[in-house]
Amino acid sequence: MVRKIWNASRVMLLSPVALVLTILILPVLILTDNVPILQQLLEYIHQNDNL
Repeated sequence: MVRKIWNASRVMLLSPVALVLTILILPVLILTDNVPILQQLLEYIHQNDNL
């Protein structure tokens, strides 16, 4: 039960942060057309998704 509450609160706290970072970083990556950095970012997100 405590683990579910912790996971839910963590998601609620990190969602706005992720949204702001997406709004700030994604257009820069698209405009600079730096595909390897974008691929590394997606791999990093997927790697840490299972924590």
